[in-house]
Amino acid sequence: MEMNKWRLISNGSDTEVARIIVGWDLGVFDMVNVAMSSQWVTCSVHSVMHGSDITASFFYGHNVPATRQEMWEYIKGNRAIYKDHPWVLMGDFNATMKPTNSEGGDPSWSRQKQEFGQCLHQAELHTVPYRGIKYTWHNGQKGEGTIMKKLDWVIGNTALAIDWPNAMAHFFPISVSDHSSMLLQLRQDHLKPKPSFKLTSKLQLVKACLKHWHKVNINNISLRVNKAKADWDEAQMRLDANPREISTPITKEEIQAALFSIFDSKAPGPDGFSARFFKAGWSIVGEDFVAAVQDFFISNSLPKCVNATTLALIPKVENPSTLDEYRPISCCNVVYKSISKVLATRLKKALEHTIGVLPPLPNNNGQFSVGKMFFNGWGKGS
Repeated sequence: MEMNKWRLISNGSDTEVARIIVGWDLGVFDMVNVAMSSQWVTCSVHSVMHGSDITASFFYGHNVPATRQEMWEYIKGNRAIYKDHPWVLMGDFNATMKPTNSEGGDPSWSRQKQEFGQCLHQAELHTVPYRGIKYTWHNGQKGEGTIMKKLDWVIGNTALAIDWPNAMAHFFPISVSDHSSMLLQLRQDHLKPKPSFKLTSKLQLVKACLKHWHKVNINNISLRVNKAKADWDEAQMRLDANPREISTPITKEEIQAALFSIFDSKAPGPDGFSARFFKAGWSIVGEDFVAAVQDFFISNSLPKCVNATTLALIPKVENPSTLDEYRPISCCNVVYKSISKVLATRLKKALEHTIGVLPPLPNNNGQFSVGKMFFNGWGKGS
């Protein structure tokens, strides 16, 4: 490696020891220092080969929680500056996000330990997907004195997720240092993200705007969401005829009909967006919504953010004391519901030709009839 092609900067000075050193190959990157402190170095990064630009902040948080306040304020203060530009934050933040990020030592979860997660929430940042070891720091002791924590992170904003949906961080086993080394991989196939990921990323941007509107117009009062019962039944049927009717490409009209058949009053899923939102903004989000649903039928896969479900327990009686006195309901995302409705509509057309009236099963536990199915006391009208 020819070091004369490399450049280095640090946050050291005549009175301060360098805590962060950033180096880059001039043949690969053009980098300009934007901001510097004892806990961070922020650079504007330009890829010479690919012409892409991101902002990268490298962190080394202080051990004292009170001193880290300056770092949290810096991160939150730059949210608006980089909201439309890819921003990656990486390094040793000397902080965990949740109790499961540590093993051994003090198990309490104090207010100071919550500051990192609260900072990322307010700055609308998220962890970049990663592979490798769970804990990135080890105190070097064995037995009961062992303490392990995840203190090293790679964080990104929504713009980074949109431009680089395949970004992946790697954390390698601890060797010489007491910390894990890390690598951020930005693959060049980022120009063709999955349609479902594009939709969810754009919804993240919408959510940020809604938060601001909510804060300005209705005094930052928490929105009251009426959760309605969401019935969801899955039935596996053996289809012996008319497979062509099921396997033809899914059309825009089918997807739109499925979405508009969902009641506006139905509770939203974990992403917080109801069917009413997509209906009202169909002229804006319709194309992305259709592409996301069609992609599922092509790729046979769904991102976790689309497949997520909120489970709630509704009491059947006053003052319930046992689990069977609750009724579970599931709140799914609207994209997921629309996919299911498209599937149900396709299956209905085929089932009309394959299922006829059958005699009741023993003990009247189940029966089939055209257009409906009853089984063990519950029914779903198709």
